[in-house]
Amino acid sequence: MPNYVYKDEDGIHEIIFMTFDEMRTRQFKVEGQRGEFIENDGRILKRVYVPCGTPATGWPLRSAAMGVGEDQIAEQTKYDREMGVPTEYAKNGDAIYRDANHRRKHMKLHGMIDRDSFI
Repeated sequence: MPNYVYKDEDGIHEIIFMTFDEMRTRQFKVEGQRGEFIENDGRILKRVYVPCGTPATGWPLRSAAMGVGEDQIAEQTKYDREMGVPTEYAKNGDAIYRDANHRRKHMKLHGMIDRDSFI
């Protein structure tokens, strides 16, 4: 399934996996602005185009999969800092990675295997 890269108003990139048909259905134009937009989890994201085969070239990168509940953000931030991998979390609990090395270290800290290490 293809992935599409979008950027939120804070400049944080988000990769969304969806079919081509779903992307064409969900994407829309905003009058007076260039580009395509999509609504995801109540947020409006702008499409970012990267060359085929190129990973998301924009950091920071947001990860819902490595995120936490909104009520766990303070506790998790403290734990990550104590373990030597300080990580920020978005208001909805998504982990925010500064670069590929930060992402790799954070995933390893939490016992996750990075099968998309090309990012």
